[in-house]
Parts: sequence; C-alpha cells; structure tokens
Amino acid sequence: MNFDNFDLIRLFTSLQLILLCLALLIIKSKGKQSKILALFLMALGLFILSGVYTRVYDVLANKNLLFILYIVFSFSYLIGPAFYLYIRSIISNDLKYKHVFLIHFIPFYVLLISNILYLHIPGSDIFELDKTFNTSAFHIAAITFLHLQILTYIICSLNIFIKNNQNNRNSKKQKILKSRLNWMKYLTYSIFIIWVMESLVHFTYTNFLLYLCEIKIILSGTHFTLANSIVIIGLKKPEIFNNLPQRTKYKKNILKENVKNGLLTELKQYMENESPYLDPDLSFQCVAQKMNISTHQLSQLLNTSLNMNFYDYINSYRIEAAKKFLISFNSSQKTILEIMYDVGFSSKSAFNNAFKKHTGVTPSLFRKHSNS
Repeated sequence: MNFDNFDLIRLFTSLQLILLCLALLIIKSKGKQSKILALFLMALGLFILSGVYTRVYDVLANKNLLFILYIVFSFSYLIGPAFYLYIRSIISNDLKYKHVFLIHFIPFYVLLISNILYLHIPGSDIFELDKTFNTSAFHIAAITFLHLQILTYIICSLNIFIKNNQNNRNSKKQKILKSRLNWMKYLTYSIFIIWVMESLVHFTYTNFLLYLCEIKIILSGTHFTLANSIVIIGLKKPEIFNNLPQRTKYKKNILKENVKNGLLTELKQYMENESPYLDPDLSFQCVAQKMNISTHQLSQLLNTSLNMNFYDYINSYRIEAAKKFLISFNSSQKTILEIMYDVGFSSKSAFNNAFKKHTGVTPSLFRKHSNS
C-alpha cells in the first residue's frame, strides 16, 4: 500500500466536497444554481477520490473493487460540463433547462456505459476483452480526453467571465451581484490553476518523478484550500450560491386592505415622479425607508397585492423605460448597451433576461420590429 499523509488530505478533501454536494441538494432554494454547483462538487470529489483509490494497490487486487473504481472515475466527466453550466447560471441569474444541454453530458454517458457493459463487469467473460480489446490503451485515452475536455470547458467559462466583466467594468453593481461576480472570478481562476497543474502532472509525469513529493504537496494543498474556502464562503455569503426565495406567505397580515391600497398609490407615484429605478444601486431597504415602512411590509405589499418580488417590480419600470428609448427616434443612435445602463441595469444578461420576461422578445428584436 502506497497510502501516505498527502493521500489522507486528498481523501478528506473529497469527502468534504461530497458532503457539500449533499448539503446543497438538501437545502431548499429557488433556481438551479445550487443543484448545478452540487453536481460539480460531487464530480470533483469523486475524481479526487478515484486518484487516492488508485494508489491503494493491494486493495485494487480485488477485481470487484477495481470495477467500482472505474465507475467512480466515469463521473469525472461531469466536472467540465457542470462547471461551465454553473458559470452560465450565475451570469444569467438562473439557467433555463434546454435539451441541447444534454450534448455536454454525452462523453459521461459513453464512458459510464462502456465501463458498465464492456470493460469491468466482475466475472463476465462474454466479450473476451483480453483477446480483442486493449483496455489499458482505452483507459489512457479516457484520462487524456478528460483533461482536454475539462481544460476546454474552463477556457470557455473564462471567456464568459471576461466578456461579462467587460460589460460591467464601468457600471455600478448591486451588492449581491458584486458578491456573485467576485465568487465566480475566484472559482473560475482557482479551477483553472488547479486543472493546469493536474494536466501538467498527467502529461509530463515521467519528467518530474524526482519532484513527485513536491507535486503531491501542491496538489493536495490546492484541493484542500479550494474545498475549505467554498465552505467558508458558503457560510458567510449563502446568497451567492443560489437565488434566495422571496417571502410570499405571512403569518401575520399586518397591512389592512385600505392601507395597502394607499401604499400602492404612494409607491406608484414615487416610481413615476422620481424614477428611482434608474439607479442601479437602488435597494429594497432604500425604497422601504423612503415610504416610511419596514422591508417586511414592503415585501408583503408587493407579494400579496402585485404577486411580484422587489426586483421584478423595479425591472418592470426599467423595461418600460427601455422600450421608450428603443422606439424613440431621438434615441435611435444609442446602442442597446447604452440604453441598458440608462435605465438602471448593470448586467447585459440580466437586462436581456428581464426584457424577454416582460415582453417576450429580446431588446434588439423589439427595436427592429418597432422601427420597421
């Protein structure tokens, strides 16, 4: 057995990531972000676990356990797609399911089915693979493709992040949006660095045998640091991991109908006369304070009277303002990005999603139809 302290750290790290995955699956949340993150953490945890598993040579003499190893390794093919879709879900604030997303998981399905049906069924000699199939070459090719696949997805994720960062470079962001972008930046660059190291070890392993101990220390430390930083960030800022559900039910109806009607009129006048929604930093607390009511009362007012949360309500005014700009002759020279900033949005993806939610079309298509 070649198991040592560094493998113990990696084993602990993999269990941490799997427990984090379970925690995210158990916690009720609105949206798919936490579930996609859970899938990524599970896949990364199983990848690290399979790496530790391969070093326990005497245990792997049992073919049944070897079969389990290859099944576990198959889930490593979910790391890249899950990470990429998670980054997209942060950018768009949520990710709507599309059948085309299944394409990203084809390599995982292929490897999993291959391992189950053809390569490592304990006690099965139906296919006589020892004579007809070079399983060793297949495993080397599978691991090599895994590294290339994950690096490709990370580079695509970096590209998404850089483009989004350029769109928001000169804009003011809401506090939660800032936290999510900072979290995305940290996670993307961390995974990029870690996987470059993993790939260097894989593709140049024989050239660095003298430094194997140092390489193990660095890899163990980076995985351990990433896992613990996710735990710490999750405890401090849980809102960046998923869309927190808006409160829609109230145990105590503290607002009477006549009071609610009066507040709705006051809120409407405030929005139409002062246009506070044009401020990208407009907050829930700011509006409640302006109306001399608590945030709980404002939340109840919007949810029970308008069936809307705060951001949907604010965005409805921003979209109406954007529509006027898009059909205005005087604003025809303005780009959609300039109009987005003018009406209070700070993220292009958030603007496009909100506009399509309220109108059914994208801003560019709306402008095209309006001016045709």
